Amino acid sequence: MRKTKDPVAFLLLLMVLTLAWPIMYAQSAAGSFEIHFLDVGKADAFIVISGDQVLMIDGGNPKDSDFIYAYLKDTLAIDHIDYMVSTHPHKDHVGGLSGALNAATVGQVFTPVVEYDKKPFNSFLKYINEYEKELQIPNPGDTYPLGEATFQFLTPLRDDYQEVNDLSLVIRIVYGNTSFLFMGDAELSAEADLIMASHAKRFDLKSTLLKIGHHGGDTSTSFALLQEVQPRYAVLTVDGDKDDGLPSPYTMKRLDTAGVKVFRSDVHGHIVCYSDGETLRFVAQKSVPGGG
Repeated sequence: MRKTKDPVAFLLLLMVLTLAWPIMYAQSAAGSFEIHFLDVGKADAFIVISGDQVLMIDGGNPKDSDFIYAYLKDTLAIDHIDYMVSTHPHKDHVGGLSGALNAATVGQVFTPVVEYDKKPFNSFLKYINEYEKELQIPNPGDTYPLGEATFQFLTPLRDDYQEVNDLSLVIRIVYGNTSFLFMGDAELSAEADLIMASHAKRFDLKSTLLKIGHHGGDTSTSFALLQEVQPRYAVLTVDGDKDDGLPSPYTMKRLDTAGVKVFRSDVHGHIVCYSDGETLRFVAQKSVPGGG
């Protein structure tokens, strides 16, 4: 839940941010639905606000916890997160969620596993236990209300994947006639299972926006997935380090061939997507108060 602040101060802040964020698309007015794609480099941290409800998907690396705390508490004035999702136990997704747990009370917490022998995930478990929260492993198809939106878990469809990335909780959010598909770090095996489930009419994958899986690596975002999702926009979380090969030029070529407009954290920085239920508007800023 977001607290109400001084309306005059808010209007002044809005004027400053409007001047600072020149990159704007689809000139529809911002409605009551927004997604904050936080710039935490080659890591994932997203805050979805729909009406008075909040969904947080991943929290970046451990070093991002202070930024996550400040962004929730000071920038957004959020004191309650209705749903928290750790898509999978890798540190660049779960590491900074401690900042969110310190900044706000939390309702339900979802993960694909409850055991993983790595320090960042075990630190997350410690925080969860301290706050007396129970981890939930969702089933594919589980759907939850989020203000006037809904979100649905599509995976994991199997528990015998060789790669932990393929256990990622894939989430599809629907708000009006707009939709958003968050792939976590799901790779080709999980993508293939999702496509088969879509063909079997278990799920609808078609989405207005795709959060690209595994930071644009070549083992994700197959052309078959793009054909199924048919996104108009995509968000890619990378840090610009060319030595790690991310994003893969092959992935970028597939996105270009599919006609997808891509927003990159290494180029656009912090990205906010607004939906009025029909169209999307994007605002980008290279830096935000508190870091990032």
